[in-house]
Amino acid sequence: PGIALALDPNAVIVASFPTILVSVVYNIMTGQASSMPLRNNPGAIGSIHAAGNAAGNVVVAWDEASDGGRRDVWAAQYSGSVNSWFPSVRIESDEVNSMTGPRVAYAANGQAVVVFTREAGSARDVFVSRYSDSDADGGWSGEALLISFATNPDIVATSTGGFVVTATDSNSSALFARSCR
Repeated sequence: PGIALALDPNAVIVASFPTILVSVVYNIMTGQASSMPLRNNPGAIGSIHAAGNAAGNVVVAWDEASDGGRRDVWAAQYSGSVNSWFPSVRIESDEVNSMTGPRVAYAANGQAVVVFTREAGSARDVFVSRYSDSDADGGWSGEALLISFATNPDIVATSTGGFVVTATDSNSSALFARSCR
């Protein structure tokens, strides 16, 4: 399961079962809990990762099997201000290659970033997709190449609203680190 602790005061737990991806939101102050399906009848779920910010918002991302044997990356956003999930969306548009291993970071400025590996044959690259609470459509930016010939990304938000991404070279044991806004 992916777990994120948002500080407003919700803890969010996301777990996958054979026919459903479900979230449990637990209010630390009141002890109240509620569950909600994020995705019914998904493909086989792989990695799940979640992150939250001080406003009580949470983004959860996961990869799941799709038709044709590839994997897609999906995400859902929880709004702490309205205590509700927005619909799950696929955040990448590649119809040929697999996308795996999503990792999420959520900055205090309302921007969330998901990084993941694109597997195109034997090539591996790290891609990024951004979500901003302040976008008029409240949506995802779509994917963009971040680091070529890399895999196993991880991400952390900085105190200045930026992000640092690490990944390993897909052809050796070298480590990449890249900062972005």
